[in-house]
Amino acid sequence: MSCQRGNLNRTRPQKHKNSTAFKNDLHDKSDRTQFINNLNITDVCEKCKAILDWKIKYKKYKVAKKPKTCLKCHQKTVKMSYRVICAACAINLKVCPKCGKSELEVKMALAHQQNNPIQDCNSGKYYKKWPL
Repeated sequence: MSCQRGNLNRTRPQKHKNSTAFKNDLHDKSDRTQFINNLNITDVCEKCKAILDWKIKYKKYKVAKKPKTCLKCHQKTVKMSYRVICAACAINLKVCPKCGKSELEVKMALAHQQNNPIQDCNSGKYYKKWPL
């Protein structure tokens, strides 16, 4: 496609094709990469889950370094990456902690919140100690 107006038909095949799929742990076998690959994201809506899965798959997911401020309770309680509402407020208001929309598909189980691997790994192996 060119930038010429109305020229929407491509006359040649794609120039560069990937012969193999991208592997985010091909050259990086660190504990942090393995930890990110093993994350199970279940507390967000389907759209946000697809976004976070894409970030993990293509090595764009960045782990939160310190807690952020919750938009609802205004406390520094948001400890997971790419979330703007803390888990307690999200459960009480029944909203997605990433986008804040009220979704019926948001599956928030209290058992998952208690057994979350991110909360178990706050010892400093994957994160620095968070100043509270």
